[in-house]
Amino acid sequence: MGQSVLSGEHGAGAKAMIEASNARRAGTAGDIAAAAAFLLDPATSYVSGADPLVDGGVTATARTGASSDPAADEGVVAQELQPQLQPLAHEQEEP
Repeated sequence: MGQSVLSGEHGAGAKAMIEASNARRAGTAGDIAAAAAFLLDPATSYVSGADPLVDGGVTATARTGASSDPAADEGVVAQELQPQLQPLAHEQEEP
């Protein structure tokens, strides 16, 4: 996630999303490269049609309300963050 997103209009929501995720940090180019290397490795040649999410658990947290934070497991954080996460979720869906 770029600094422009974190400092922009949806920065508070993006930061909240990062904090609620299991990784609790923004992804790096190295994270994306590691996923690409995994998929390009000959050992994974049988993997087909996969849509790996390389997002530190952000999507799972936003959809289920579960996180490594016990309060979030009860849906508390998810309910509080939902208004902030909704605009970001729609932005990610656009091509």
